Amino acid sequence: MLGNTASEDLVFNYNIHRVKTQAEIIYESQYYVKVFGSNQGKRTDLLSDDEKAKIENIEGDRFDKVAALMGDTLSGQTLRRIHKVIEAQEAAKEEGNTELVNLQLVEKLIGDEISAANAENLLKKYKKYSQERKEQKDEKEIKPNNLDSTYQLYNKSSEKMDEVESDSIQVVFSSPPYFQARDYENSTDEKIEIGHEKTPEEFVESLMPHFREVHRVLKNTGSFFMNFGEYGFKQYSPLVSNMLILRLHQEGLFKCINEIILFKSNMKPITCKKRLMRSYEKIYHLVKDHKNYTYKPFKIWREDEEMKIVHGFNNRGVNGTNMSKPTLQKPYKNFRDFIDLQIYEDVIKSSGANTAMYKKIDADFDHPAPYDSKICMLGLLCCSSPKDTVLDMFSGTASTGEAALMLGRNYIGYELNPSYHSFATKRLPFMTEGYNREAVENFELLKCE
Repeated sequence: MLGNTASEDLVFNYNIHRVKTQAEIIYESQYYVKVFGSNQGKRTDLLSDDEKAKIENIEGDRFDKVAALMGDTLSGQTLRRIHKVIEAQEAAKEEGNTELVNLQLVEKLIGDEISAANAENLLKKYKKYSQERKEQKDEKEIKPNNLDSTYQLYNKSSEKMDEVESDSIQVVFSSPPYFQARDYENSTDEKIEIGHEKTPEEFVESLMPHFREVHRVLKNTGSFFMNFGEYGFKQYSPLVSNMLILRLHQEGLFKCINEIILFKSNMKPITCKKRLMRSYEKIYHLVKDHKNYTYKPFKIWREDEEMKIVHGFNNRGVNGTNMSKPTLQKPYKNFRDFIDLQIYEDVIKSSGANTAMYKKIDADFDHPAPYDSKICMLGLLCCSSPKDTVLDMFSGTASTGEAALMLGRNYIGYELNPSYHSFATKRLPFMTEGYNREAVENFELLKCE
């Protein structure tokens, strides 16, 4: 970029006594940097007596000395940044890395389009994204090559999951019964089903044995996603989910690290005369160890385009409108970019489950609250890898199981109701039977825009 030509000497000498442009400052600084060489002070014999006097008492490396020679036109730190960018671009040319060369960082520096700090930051981002992209290609741990996953469905309560070893589950995704909301026909003469308790406190107490078992079987690096809705059919909501989360924290079982909003686009209408109708539920992300749990931000890398610099956008603040710094376009799409055209990172938009498809599996299908398997995707993709085991202790129609198997994870489901359990045993083979033949196509359908 900056060749060893006689014109550099002319530019340097001509510009000593006048205000210099950004390009002239950079050319002059690189002239001095080459005079010093990588071993500072090596070529001071090329300096005049006045120049030697300027740097005689300057401590620091060659960049600090060059800054002093140039009369503090720019700092030593700025010089380091400029030189780092120039070296990186020249190395990219030699290596044939056209993607980095095409960013034209040096040209933008010379043209005063970006600052030295901005150029260095863009270079760091490029290196970071390039490394992540390479690692993602090498690992390929998100997308399974074929479906050879296993599953077990148990027609029993999850109060005692003796069939599951301790510390063996990577992700639990479940939607427990809600308080005083639905009838799953699980009540007996000896015991009422969960959700039909008289008080929220009794309801929470009924769920605790199940949650203690989840704590036992979940790995220390695992995650527990709990979908819960507050419906308030009695014209008020006791905020039972808050009581649940607090109780789990108090017992030292789980810590809540995130609340994901599940916006339901076709929520069942409920008469609400003195309040707004609720249109969302929550998915709580719970972990045993908040400092050491598995989480991989799910990214789809752009394979068909190079990284490029995009112009900054207008920021409107108290001091008026100003332009932000140019930045590097991310070479990937986040999960929120493609699932249901999400806008917000912690909001998932979902419609109800496709019951018409369920009728094809079993004409007698009947379940009061099946959910779309798509709502499980975020947790499974970010917190597990193919071959990991996923658990749902209130399996119902096995929506979590379908999501797990389609992503190459193993699955264990517990369901007390015999008819729901029977349907799940039919559903999982039906929904996954074509996966081996069309592995890539089926996976693409899960993440299509």
